[in-house]
Amino acid sequence: MNGEAKKPSRVDAVFDDARTILDGLPSDEAAIARAKRAVLDDGLDRSARDRKSSRPWAWIAVSTTVVAAVVALLFVGRSEPALTFAVDDAPGRTGAWLAAESVPRTLRFDDASELVLAPESDATIASTTSRGARVVLTRGRLRAQITHRDDTEWNLDAGPFQIRVVGTAFETEWSPDAAYFELTVSEGAVEVEGPTLDARIVRAGSAVRVWVREERARTDEAPSVPRESEAESESGVETSDPEHASTEAELAEAAQPTRARRAEDVRSEPNDAVTLARSGRFAEAIAAVEAAGVERVLRASTPMERLELADAARYARDASLAKRFYEAGPRTGDAGARAAFGLARVALDLPADAAGSSAAADRAEAIRWLRTSLRRSSRGALAREARGRLMELLHASGDPSAREVANEYLAQHPDGPQAEAARRIVSP
Repeated sequence: MNGEAKKPSRVDAVFDDARTILDGLPSDEAAIARAKRAVLDDGLDRSARDRKSSRPWAWIAVSTTVVAAVVALLFVGRSEPALTFAVDDAPGRTGAWLAAESVPRTLRFDDASELVLAPESDATIASTTSRGARVVLTRGRLRAQITHRDDTEWNLDAGPFQIRVVGTAFETEWSPDAAYFELTVSEGAVEVEGPTLDARIVRAGSAVRVWVREERARTDEAPSVPRESEAESESGVETSDPEHASTEAELAEAAQPTRARRAEDVRSEPNDAVTLARSGRFAEAIAAVEAAGVERVLRASTPMERLELADAARYARDASLAKRFYEAGPRTGDAGARAAFGLARVALDLPADAAGSSAAADRAEAIRWLRTSLRRSSRGALAREARGRLMELLHASGDPSAREVANEYLAQHPDGPQAEAARRIVSP
């Protein structure tokens, strides 16, 4: 009886030893072979000791342990491979930084899931498994179409917000400068949580918006068609526009009573234009703006949405419309710097006759807006590009302040792409 009472604890000890070995297994074949040998050697050593002790029950424990270890090792060796993906039809690499400049970037995974990174957005595919991937959106907007499977497991970090996905279609935006987060679900459902936002399920047709600095969050059941009950607060002041208002003019505009606006101003057409712009269909977005009416779209859109439409107009080479929307966009911080940088690019990149001015005037206009961009955000995402472009324009114009800007460039971006040009300006 005493011997039988000791058996379970001895068997458990053998299993615990085997489990410890298995828990530390690496994934490469050589390491697996070494681990197999270690388990077998351990089993043989134990069996020899137990034969000397005349404890036949130990053979059962050793055999069971070896079988369990081999089965586990075989399982490890047969695990499914991680998903792979392509970026604009070129092989993608986990951990690589992905930046969309003037056009979207499309990521296609071999489970048929697709991500589209909007212009002026940054993201990283941090890791992949056989069931999904972990995506980090550093800034900007991302559209996702995730294929649903029984074991699908995708996670997306948009700044400090975590989105857990099973299989759905959604868009999300994170602006680190404005500390603004947005999630719109068009199919299925996702779980999201983050600052000022307890974990919650967001279903198709709903959107969540969070203003982190204000510790304010809002959920819309039908974000593309604001309803009168959602559009007005108890005081009769619209609550949907102030999300990016950062100047007195923007706040005053956002506070206009909803009832004073015509009913058609909040229909879906302006949002259609924004949706088209976010998906990279720039010419169609501009056509939608013109069909809905420019003034109407300006009234119905937020400052950040105007910035997106301004980018679309610039990509579609409509200088006049791009200028109108950039000038109505954000005016402070990184988003404001983007708007000013966009105005500089309109002056530089579009033909002088399309902008209605001479080349010299365009260059002076670009210099003015590049300075404005740096004043709004001297260390933001576009600061290096703005500083480098400003330095080149001033130097080409014979402006002595080019030397000062070159020194700033070297101090802020010593390894930047225009560092060598800056050194030549500083030390001719």
